[in-house]
Amino acid sequence: MSTDPAHPSPSFAPTGAVAPAKKRSSSWILIVAVVVAVVVVIAALWFAGVGPFAKSSNGTSTATFATFSQAREAATNAADNYHSAAWGLVLAAGLTTPTAVTEQVNSSLSSTTYFGCNVTSVPGTTLSISTMAFRGDYSQGTSSDWGFLFFSAGFSALLVSVDSGQATVVATLATTGSCGTYLGAVTSLSTNALDSPAAMSATLAAGGSTFLSAHPNSTVSYDLLGGISIPILGIARDPSWDIRMADCTGVTSSSATVPGFNATIDATTGKVVGHSSNPTSCPTSTGGSSSGTNLGSSFALVSIHDASAGSNYYYNASVATASAGLVWSDLGFQVHTSSGGTATGPVNVTVTNAAASCAVAVYGMATSTWTQPTGPGACTSGTLGPNAPVQTGASVLLLSGSSLQSQGDRWVVLGQGSFSGSVSYSIP
Repeated sequence: MSTDPAHPSPSFAPTGAVAPAKKRSSSWILIVAVVVAVVVVIAALWFAGVGPFAKSSNGTSTATFATFSQAREAATNAADNYHSAAWGLVLAAGLTTPTAVTEQVNSSLSSTTYFGCNVTSVPGTTLSISTMAFRGDYSQGTSSDWGFLFFSAGFSALLVSVDSGQATVVATLATTGSCGTYLGAVTSLSTNALDSPAAMSATLAAGGSTFLSAHPNSTVSYDLLGGISIPILGIARDPSWDIRMADCTGVTSSSATVPGFNATIDATTGKVVGHSSNPTSCPTSTGGSSSGTNLGSSFALVSIHDASAGSNYYYNASVATASAGLVWSDLGFQVHTSSGGTATGPVNVTVTNAAASCAVAVYGMATSTWTQPTGPGACTSGTLGPNAPVQTGASVLLLSGSSLQSQGDRWVVLGQGSFSGSVSYSIP
């Protein structure tokens, strides 16, 4: 039901795989594997809550989404301002999640060593980075949170965050010994490196679009790695994008196996080097508070009916299953188009008490936030707003400014906080 006078409720609701390469010796394979591991582990530090970084999955954000090239410009300026050196970009990593994720950069942690690389938070850094709940078209190739690794043979390496367009140097890597040797083997990415929208477009064409149609509520990670050059061994590898899709709503506290798709894209030519559909794991958190309770066993809707009043379109369902302790802030709502994008018409979702007699909470689709209802039709007693309990029999009313009927759209309910996964329903 709508409690907004501008959007009156209808009468039925209460008011208110990689291409084969030439065979090389096992030592060549090991060297390349170690070099790649050294660089890619930085992305793991960034997105898995390891070392100087920790995550929780209860965050909210007003972050701005950016492409790789847009975020790169801000990151390059931050690196230059931090220390004047001949910086070369060797890695970029982005993450897009259906639910918000908050990362804390903790300067109090001691240095951590990976493959001989000593990773240390920049002194005095107290930074909270938020990955906004993604609500756009995946083909845009954007993320609200990018991480960049810059290397300079004459200084060290820097890890730079770009969050909401704001760039911050958050960690340094001491590049003496083996660490410097490994990073020195990675060639810097040119300013003409393939941008993330083009890389995503190639991924979608290679099978990513089919995957997202089947799993519209997926987490997507972007890793762009510079080329590898070890002339003395005759080793040369082109820079490449690795784009991975996983059927999970965001960062979880345990590594669950879920359907996945990944593609490797040549960052110079834009050619798909390889792709595969294999089970994968969701990004995990060492500092998150999510227990990862599967939403599918805790919540269900039934009987979606539609109605309209002027330019307002309503889609009403009833709660058939609600586990004990489930509150409305444990849930988020989205509407996905048949192609996997986000429908632009939906305005809000209003939910009622068990008797469907009055509204207890309202979810704003544009802000992904729950608020307490006001005006005619709003309940005046009991727990209202985000912490109102989800009750069997409650009415769930989706308001849209345009018709969703017979479009092939799906109404998606996301698990948040201590719940993970999603459930979705076809809109008739």
